[in-house]
Amino acid sequence: MEKQKYSVDDLDISVAPFSRRHSRLMLLMAPVTREEGSENGLFLSYSANVLNFGTRYELIRIIPNINGEPVPFEYTANPGVLKLSAGNGSVEICFDGREVVRFRASGGLGLRFNLRFTQHEQFMDRHDGTVYAAFQNLGEYLFEPVRGTQKHNGRWISPVMTPAETDVDWSPDEDGKLEGYIKYADYSVNRPEELHDFNECVDDNLADFHAWCAHYDDVPEKYAGIRLYAIYIIWTCLSWPKGFISDNMVWMSRAGGIIRAMGWHQSYHAMACWKNLDFAIGLIHSMFTLQDEFGQLPDGVSDRYKFMTAPKPPFQGFALSYILDKVGIDALTNGHCEQLYEPMCKWIGWWLKYRDRDGDGLVAYIHGDESGWDDASIFSKGAPVETPDIAAFLVLCMEACGKLALRLGRDSESEEWLARSRQMTEKMIDTFWNGEKFICMLDTTHEIVDEDSIAVYQPIILGKRLPGEIIDKIADTLGDAERFRTPFGFVSESMKSRLYDVTSGAFMLGTIMAPVQCMIITGLYNAGKTELACKVAADWCDEAIVSGPQAISRRAPLAGSPKPQAERPVLPAKTPPAGLSSWGPAVFLILASMLNG
Repeated sequence: MEKQKYSVDDLDISVAPFSRRHSRLMLLMAPVTREEGSENGLFLSYSANVLNFGTRYELIRIIPNINGEPVPFEYTANPGVLKLSAGNGSVEICFDGREVVRFRASGGLGLRFNLRFTQHEQFMDRHDGTVYAAFQNLGEYLFEPVRGTQKHNGRWISPVMTPAETDVDWSPDEDGKLEGYIKYADYSVNRPEELHDFNECVDDNLADFHAWCAHYDDVPEKYAGIRLYAIYIIWTCLSWPKGFISDNMVWMSRAGGIIRAMGWHQSYHAMACWKNLDFAIGLIHSMFTLQDEFGQLPDGVSDRYKFMTAPKPPFQGFALSYILDKVGIDALTNGHCEQLYEPMCKWIGWWLKYRDRDGDGLVAYIHGDESGWDDASIFSKGAPVETPDIAAFLVLCMEACGKLALRLGRDSESEEWLARSRQMTEKMIDTFWNGEKFICMLDTTHEIVDEDSIAVYQPIILGKRLPGEIIDKIADTLGDAERFRTPFGFVSESMKSRLYDVTSGAFMLGTIMAPVQCMIITGLYNAGKTELACKVAADWCDEAIVSGPQAISRRAPLAGSPKPQAERPVLPAKTPPAGLSSWGPAVFLILASMLNG
């Protein structure tokens, strides 16, 4: 029977890993080698970028065996336990906290842990019943059976300064049973202070997951299963304070190319879990804990490094506006407002000071990455380029600062921010609206860039702050099935555009992007175009039932679409093992809740 790819009751761990909240350890099914056609194996790995846009997932291979002979197995998994079945035996795997993985086998099954090392890594028998392995940038791992026996064939290869490929074998006792653990530490790994009852660990993990589900809105019954799956993805991507990270954040993914918390993603996640207001405000604030003295935020951060190049748009105002529409400004405490107000003022100031080199009061992107839309057609004539979407983001940030200031009793500052927000709206319309659509322009020459990227329709995030005639024209254009609307959501580039391309590795030239759906659909809804908004939201959410809550849909181009002009390898050719992103799940939870009325 084919495994359900998007169900928490039968997790496919080749799509998303088996893990838990606050743990960097994970178990996944992945190719045994990186050669084409390789068989899949089960691996214990650690979430960290150690390769160029890839994961060293093949860290510790787990091989069930009988009397030392590997046996084929099938598996089932839910948020509490991963179970391997082979013949009359089984192996159960669960998390005991965030740094210990537990194993329990019956029916005479043993376990082999196959370790492959690179130069300067370590393996050692500690002669106390434990062995340990240390991997570059991926920590140390302690192996010990607490029922059954352990042996290994580890040895050192001096000329290459590397341990040989090593098998650590756990064999069952005379009753055919086996129990043990692998413990992780960054360094100086030691035995756990306590091992908890295995069944209690399973129950605790399940209870933690279901408790986390309560932070998210209800959705229509048809989406109930995908709602749980989306929350599971986010739950496994929740980080804890460590290193550069001093607050709770959500990683983009656990495996693949971007294993870190992305700056603007935290605001998407805040929107999705608005019911837990403290946590949601904390997520919006989280990147401000890394704000530099000039006001800039990082593009992304892990516990070990932060990326300051190409910060993403000031999305926080849009997110806060969404949350305030749900709870009202009075729901924010003084503490919430103080957390956000000054940092957001500095953030707005950074954009106006460092991205407006011609001094015309309009901000420009100096690189496609800063827009979040990397290769979008708005950059077809180069950069820096002044765009209406960044102006709209700043409008909402200024308005948010006005509301926060008022809540803090800073009335004159509130009036100033609200006035600046209105002025920016007027300037955006006067500069970029040509009577039919918004356009962009190069920042110093003001040469017009008139492309049909959905980015130029993003000012719809302003909702009814826009004049009615602009709302109507945007809605008519986006609702056109020959341009932007498909049965699966809005495309990122008009299907009539000469640059439309979903076949050659392009990112924002026609793909159906989850964050695009979030902004455009929410904007249309707030602008009064609720019928169109809900229909497209339902289309995208229906597709999530079939294909999962993907950040990027790779639907084939529709009939009659233009032929791509060239290879544009922005996106990887293949999805990495267990690399499903948390970005799409956050958007799914936002849009599916809209359909709940």
